[in-house]
Amino acid sequence: MEKGGEGLIPEQQAYAIPAVLKETEKARADFNVDTALADGVAVVRMFLADRLGLFLQSGEAMDRIDEP
Repeated sequence: MEKGGEGLIPEQQAYAIPAVLKETEKARADFNVDTALADGVAVVRMFLADRLGLFLQSGEAMDRIDEP
């Protein structure tokens, strides 16, 4: 007996990958380092970009930070 089209198995939800995980993958590829060091690089890179972005308020400065 079905209830309003619901099945026994709930539908899969799509989850977005957090930005820090994307940065970790990018750091691992950019610097050819292991996962632990890439995590540290990603966190520092995001922290600096966030803080400097608040102070500088400039897209041009943010582009220079993102360059390897």
